[in-house]
Amino acid sequence: MNDEKNNVYDAPIADLERRKPDGDAKILSMAKGQKLLIYGIVCYFLIIPARALFLPLAGLIMLAMVVFSIWGVIKILKGMETLLFIKITIFILLFIPLVNLIVMLLLNREVTKRLEYAGYDVGFLGVKNQG
Repeated sequence: MNDEKNNVYDAPIADLERRKPDGDAKILSMAKGQKLLIYGIVCYFLIIPARALFLPLAGLIMLAMVVFSIWGVIKILKGMETLLFIKITIFILLFIPLVNLIVMLLLNREVTKRLEYAGYDVGFLGVKNQG
């Protein structure tokens, strides 16, 4: 009657390690989208001095910000399982000044949490090793 497996007095054993990256397409899509979103945020902050110094350059940076942001959000929302209503709301909010920065920062925070939970090492400019 000396059964080691079914001892009711032992503490339960739980696996508390983070899950390892498995190359899931949704996670990789979110990682690539996060990089693009971060580039969009950097462009957002480059617009301020560019407006004061070089007016034509500010237009190019603004265009880059819009393209990076929209493409990044598309890739992120493709990887996240969100409702269509939320996706449409996020796209509408991307075209409102200052609100778009807040939306991009909130999306970046959410993606960072999900990527870290999946076992990826996330730095300042996104996932360090996607491969």
